[in-house]
Amino acid sequence: MQEITEPYLPYINWENETLVDDMRLFWSFANRVYKTRTEADYLKLLEWIKKKNTLYPRQVIKLFQKELP
Repeated sequence: MQEITEPYLPYINWENETLVDDMRLFWSFANRVYKTRTEADYLKLLEWIKKKNTLYPRQVIKLFQKELP
């Protein structure tokens, strides 16, 4: 999962003062989505993030939350 996700990390607008917390939350939710969906579905989410290009980590987490069962 990490290998799939890493190329998309630059498309997320990481905030310096909350980086550690944001990264922890991001990977937690990304892992849950990856485990509960197909890899193709997960890649669709990552591509959506890439298209937006300015999402903050918490916005990405909200996107992942919408996709959780």
